Amino acid sequence: MNPEEKYDRDEFHWENSFREDDEYIASYIKLLKRFSDLPECNQLISRQLGDLSSSRNQNEEHDFPECSLNCNECSNRWHCDFAMPELSEEQSQWLPPEDDPIDSAPEDEPAAENGEGQPGDIFYYENAPSFVLLRQTALGWCNVYATVLPADDSFTGGKVLFYISRALTHLAASVGDGLYIQVGANIAFAKRALQDLNHAVGLINELSKNHAELESVSGTVRRQLLKVREMILTHLKERRQTKE
Repeated sequence: MNPEEKYDRDEFHWENSFREDDEYIASYIKLLKRFSDLPECNQLISRQLGDLSSSRNQNEEHDFPECSLNCNECSNRWHCDFAMPELSEEQSQWLPPEDDPIDSAPEDEPAAENGEGQPGDIFYYENAPSFVLLRQTALGWCNVYATVLPADDSFTGGKVLFYISRALTHLAASVGDGLYIQVGANIAFAKRALQDLNHAVGLINELSKNHAELESVSGTVRRQLLKVREMILTHLKERRQTKE
């Protein structure tokens, strides 16, 4: 990417770049499995990846429709990786009550006198309420994974931790230093964080279905993730208003 052009890229161009990176990584893993035992493994992989890169279609069309942020009314909700699955009447109890003090967003930490925690600070994202709550949730799931989760579901539990960790990374990139100079990137990273949370919630639902005795702990984690999701949606709306 040309450094002088990256500031003009909207969220759809950023998303297309993310998808190209995902495809590139997937191709590398596939080639690594194929050539790992050969003496010139790296050269073969490099040559193959170069051929894939040169043949890639570089069109600039938008592959993603404009997101309305209302998954229940969006016509693209059944084909969108970022849409939250609709909850049944029985499952609606998972949603956190608006006045629930346990699942409420943590307060922002007071800014230090040296300017830390203020927009422009490279660690500004660490004080964002959504990031603080998601980090706490990640630590909580680590405890569940280590002490409560049955051994036969350790792989699924590890995938939950993987997606929560990815959500933390994407959320940190979206909030960044709080200046939001590259609004398209801020929006695209936030949408990636939503996608990660959707995957994590789906896996936790699967664990709860297989182990009803875990609902008390998995339900708490689920409610916290859904709370973070609502906070990220609010963040998305604010960034789109900034873009306008």
